[in-house]
Amino acid sequence: MATALGGQAAYAVRNVIVGDSGKITLGEEFRKELREAYTDSQIDRAIDRAPSSVPSLDPLKLLAHIRRACSYAKQDDLATDKKLAAFGKGQSPRKTFQR
Repeated sequence: MATALGGQAAYAVRNVIVGDSGKITLGEEFRKELREAYTDSQIDRAIDRAPSSVPSLDPLKLLAHIRRACSYAKQDDLATDKKLAAFGKGQSPRKTFQR
């Protein structure tokens, strides 16, 4: 099937596998690409979030949604790190000013 498709669609079919139960598995090629910018934890969270935003489970659409969800997971981690750093300095993580 992937040979009949071109470019991005063939890449999606090879690297985003949706099981009968709806579980999403990534191919090594796509996972390697994602690992250049994201941690395994961020990738796993993105895989968990992606099906809720793509009702059809189309591999091509899932490819884009997984990338976007990875970006959101990375932003979440950065925000959490900032809050923890502020808390470690004696400030409340909710306050942005020092009294």
